[in-house]
Amino acid sequence: MAATDDNMEDSRVSSSAMSSNDGSEWEKETLLRGGSKPRPVLRLTRLNLCLIVASATLISNCCLLAFAAMIWPKSPPHPSSSSQQACETDDLPLDKDAIMNRFDRSYHTVTFPAWNYTNPPHTVPPNGESYEESRVDQLWTELGVHSNFITIPVSQGPAHGLDIHRHVILPEKINGEDHFIATIEVVHHLHCLNMLRQNLWYQRDWYKEHHESDAAESLKIIHINHCLDNLRHRLMCTADRGLVPWTWASAPSGIVVDFERAHRCRNAQPILDWAIQNQYPDKPKAIHFKMPKGAYRIPWEHFVSPTDPRAKQFTSICSPTAEECPRED
Repeated sequence: MAATDDNMEDSRVSSSAMSSNDGSEWEKETLLRGGSKPRPVLRLTRLNLCLIVASATLISNCCLLAFAAMIWPKSPPHPSSSSQQACETDDLPLDKDAIMNRFDRSYHTVTFPAWNYTNPPHTVPPNGESYEESRVDQLWTELGVHSNFITIPVSQGPAHGLDIHRHVILPEKINGEDHFIATIEVVHHLHCLNMLRQNLWYQRDWYKEHHESDAAESLKIIHINHCLDNLRHRLMCTADRGLVPWTWASAPSGIVVDFERAHRCRNAQPILDWAIQNQYPDKPKAIHFKMPKGAYRIPWEHFVSPTDPRAKQFTSICSPTAEECPRED
């Protein structure tokens, strides 16, 4: 039994010594490897690579969308009615310092008048012993339909789509600078509408007696047709997509067209007032124009259709670079 106990004791001592030696060896190996336990090796499999690429793509797309949302111009809120859709009427955007940019272009809501069996003020028949006494014509004059042209400094030309090689310049400088001559679009539109009004069949005789121009009859017809077609182009350009419904009414038909619809409008009055106040004092016929060097004249043939029987009458009477052309006053 004593021998057996001695053998067991030797076995425990030997086992302890072996464990101690193994621990020492592990500590040495650990110190040599930098004091950390072995880490598992990450293997870059094809699946892992695909997941990494997909995640990177998703993150980059989200960042691009967020950036685009920050810089993209915000759309204005949609109006409640399609008849109130905004319509930009300027043909060209204007620089912030442009003369015509001085006017407020914000919108306000206007409800158009209803169908009316009583003539509105701007449509009543002319009256009085002379054109000047006619109240309806006074109203149209106040709108600026007879305003002369305005002037735009040459330095402002590019901001308004004006070209020194194409557009007419006054022969005399204003404040030391050359100026273009021009008519504001809304003034021309109202002029044309007034021209059509005066030539309606039921009041043409009155104007022929009290306000007849000395232009040839053929030129008057061309003028009226120009106005009609110009307004057609303007209306089709704006293309109002609003709706004109019918309303119930205690009228013989039981229904009436409902023109009392809301529209988004700009304020025309400040522009018309400015055009009247800033019109040039002399009419074009009283000015002796000379085309500057470098400019060119559009051939007269450009202003008539080649299929028109009168086309042969429209032959250029001077060269495209002539300083002056013969005038018919």
